[in-house]
Amino acid sequence: MLKKQLAVLLIEDDPEYVPLVESWLSNCPEAEFTVIWTDTLLTGLQRLSAGGIDAILLDLNLPDSVGADSFHAVHGNAPHVPLVLLSASDNEALSMSLVLSGAQDYLVKEHCDGKVLKRALLHGVLRQSARAGEGGEAREASHLVGLLGVKGGVGCSTLACTLAAELRRATGQETLLADVDLQSNSISFLLGLSGRRTVMDALAMMSQLDRACWDSIVTSGPEQLTVLESGDLRGGAAPAPEKLVQLFHFLRLYNPWTVLDLGRLSPVSMAMIPALSHLVLVSTDHVASLHQARRTVELLRQMEMPAGKIRLAVCATGREGALAQKDMERMFAGLATTALPEGAAELKEAMMESRLAARTSPYRTAVSALAHRVAGVAEAAPARESALAQLLSLGGRLKKGREAPVAESRGR
Repeated sequence: MLKKQLAVLLIEDDPEYVPLVESWLSNCPEAEFTVIWTDTLLTGLQRLSAGGIDAILLDLNLPDSVGADSFHAVHGNAPHVPLVLLSASDNEALSMSLVLSGAQDYLVKEHCDGKVLKRALLHGVLRQSARAGEGGEAREASHLVGLLGVKGGVGCSTLACTLAAELRRATGQETLLADVDLQSNSISFLLGLSGRRTVMDALAMMSQLDRACWDSIVTSGPEQLTVLESGDLRGGAAPAPEKLVQLFHFLRLYNPWTVLDLGRLSPVSMAMIPALSHLVLVSTDHVASLHQARRTVELLRQMEMPAGKIRLAVCATGREGALAQKDMERMFAGLATTALPEGAAELKEAMMESRLAARTSPYRTAVSALAHRVAGVAEAAPARESALAQLLSLGGRLKKGREAPVAESRGR
């Protein structure tokens, strides 16, 4: 059954084309169309991630993306939303390729009119409704979790690795750990990885990034993690931040959970922040670090990031100059805060062995609790000892009790 009101996302850089589309979609007896316009791929993806879109009209040639790249970025982020392509070029080979890849239709602007456009959109929505009626399910929401260090040396990369592993355990869903701190290569160092492919390869191959291609780029990490390494770009040209945003919007298709090590504030991390589902700001309990954390929180508020998406993780150092817990709570009133215990010796040992901290360590236990809060999943209650185990334990204690006097007599 067709909805009577349909929200159409128009991603088109020509403002003069917008009223034309609106006029074409007006006075339609089958449905009432509402056109939502964005003029770049990046803003289109951001609006799409907010939900509430029934169909997409996409101009393939945009200021920040051209051709098939535009299609793959949008379709990868919303494969279950009908997508109609608009182009000034009548490219038969391209149109066939993109329709086979999932586009509902390919319309040449010169030959497009109200009748053609309405038919393409209505047919696309009806096809999608039919698939849903046959048991097709919408893709589960995907989550982009960013970790941002208030400065260097606060444990941001270590926490990113551990949080990704704990999200994988808490949700049971595929989790990508990606190093977006392109100057440090910290995740590869911490986990002892040396993959030949990096985030730069993913960017270069985004137009052909199907599942097989993606699997050839990522590295298998510890505890069933999928890892996208940064490589070492020191002295090299950094990618355009908006391209990285497009990449991770697209990769939501393959990963219900993505954890990004953003490093510190930079053009890349600033560009990624609006796309995040959750941001974990990482600091130590030292006064200077917390002062920088407060300044960063103020900046995030200026960027209008909802307070509910921000969480502060404070790593204990055990050093002189640490701020007391009550002072931290007063300093960051209204902000969700997680205290992580000091674990320098354990974390150093784990780093030397290229592994994560032991699951039974206090640090790992605290990160597990953080992962459950981020995922909105209740922590499992401690497992109860089975009846058989209790009987065996009781039997062992009774046996030990009977043997004790004998041991004493032998000792006399």
